[in-house]
Amino acid sequence: RAVCALICFAFCLMPAAAQEPASDPGAVVRELARIRASLDRLAGLLEEARAGQKADLLLRRIDRKERRLIPLESRLRSTRQEREQVDEERLQIIAYREQFEQEIREARDRGENPEQGSRMVTEQLETQEQALEKRAERLDLLIRRLEDQVADQLEAIEDLEAALEEILARMPGSD
Repeated sequence: RAVCALICFAFCLMPAAAQEPASDPGAVVRELARIRASLDRLAGLLEEARAGQKADLLLRRIDRKERRLIPLESRLRSTRQEREQVDEERLQIIAYREQFEQEIREARDRGENPEQGSRMVTEQLETQEQALEKRAERLDLLIRRLEDQVADQLEAIEDLEAALEEILARMPGSD
């Protein structure tokens, strides 16, 4: 608004300067130099305002990217935790299956025949283990995708911040 007021003021001065008699060519030259200086200042102010608008736009874009990053990072953390839980469950099933198989071997060594019930339990444990392996694979894929999305968002934020720094460095008073 201030810039618009300055432009209007400058345009108001031009007709007044044009109406003065041109008796002194030096006065005309000085007046034209003063008008040119005013126009240069106006151009500088306009450039500063434009740079400020660009900086504001970049700040809003950075903010929007950061807001998108928060749920991605949260989902990545929870998916990693879920993946760790799957690993723990799988290790528990493996340990239980190994213990069960050891007990079957010991029962055979004692001359017992534990085959009938043990086969069904062993198959169930193997099925659970395979299901957990598949779930772990799906989670690994999801983790990679989320990591890529987070990396893309971070890269975009860094690019926007670099552009903002460049604009701010060119603004007056940014020494």
